[in-house]
Amino acid sequence: NGYYEYNNKRYPFRLNDTNNYFFGEALNESMEVVFSEFVQKKSVYIYAEDSVNVYASSMSDSLGLDATVIFPNSSLGREYYIISRKEGNAKTQFLIVATNDSTSIEITPSTTTEEGRVPNVPFLVTLQRGQTFMVRSDNDLTGSRVRGIGTKYCNPFAVFTSSPQTNVGGCGPSNYLWEQIPPDAVLGSAYVIPKYLNTSGSIIRALAEQNGTQIRMDGRNIGQPLNTGQFVEMITESFSYVNGNKPFILAHFTKGGRCSPQSNSVPTMTILSAVSQLQRYAAIYAPVGNRFISSDISTVN
Repeated sequence: NGYYEYNNKRYPFRLNDTNNYFFGEALNESMEVVFSEFVQKKSVYIYAEDSVNVYASSMSDSLGLDATVIFPNSSLGREYYIISRKEGNAKTQFLIVATNDSTSIEITPSTTTEEGRVPNVPFLVTLQRGQTFMVRSDNDLTGSRVRGIGTKYCNPFAVFTSSPQTNVGGCGPSNYLWEQIPPDAVLGSAYVIPKYLNTSGSIIRALAEQNGTQIRMDGRNIGQPLNTGQFVEMITESFSYVNGNKPFILAHFTKGGRCSPQSNSVPTMTILSAVSQLQRYAAIYAPVGNRFISSDISTVN
C-alpha cells in the first residue's frame, strides 16, 4: 500500500503479485516547471509501505518519449555535477528538488543562464520541502556544480537533467532527453557500455569531478587528463569498457535514427551505473499505451 501526492492532493495505490505496477495519472500543465531560476513547488511525493521501483516517463507526442529511474530519498546526495547535451537550437536545463525544509544550495553554472547568471560564479538558493528550482540555458550546462551548504549534515536533495527537443549525432529526429543524476557518492571509475540494437550508434560523454582525471576506452587513453567539470566524448557502435584513474560520471546517448538508413529510433540518454554499483538482479519496465509492462532479469553464475 502507498500513495502519491501533488497539488495538495493524495492518491492511494495498492500493489500485489497480480497487479505489480500502477500507472499514475498524467501530470497536468499546472505541474510543469516553466520558469528558470524561480522557486516553485512542482514536485510529486511517493510513499510506499515496502520497497518499490519508481520510474517517470515523458509521453508527449510533441516533446518525445524518454524515461528515468527515480531514486529513493535514502539514495540522494548533497553534491552533484550536471551532465547534459546540446545540439542545434536546443536548450539545456537542470531541476533541483528539495526533500527537507531549509535546504541551502550553492549553484555554480558552467555557462550563462537564461536569467543572466554568469559562468563559474556561485549563487545561493534556499528551498523548503517539495520546492523546486530549475536552471535553463541556451548553452550546454554540462559541468555545472550543485551542492548543499551550511551545517555539516546539510539536507540531501534530488537533481534532474534534461535537454528538450535535441538531436544526437547531428541528425534527427529530435527527442526530449532527461535523467536523474546520481550523487557523487555512488560514482565509480569503470563503466561497461552496452550495444543497443537497431540504433545508429552511440556517443559517450565522460565528465570529470576531480582534477587530473584520465579517461580510457578499451585500454586507450582518450585525450589529455581532465580537470573538474571538463568532459570528453567518444563514439562507439559496440560493447566497450570505459575507465579512469579517478571516479567520474558517464552518460550514454544513442544517435537519432536518421544517422543510419537501418534505424528508425529516436535519441535517448542514460546515465550509466559504475561497475562497482552493478547488481545481479534487476526489474525492468516499458510503457505500452496507458500501462507498464515489466520483467525481471538476473545473472547466473
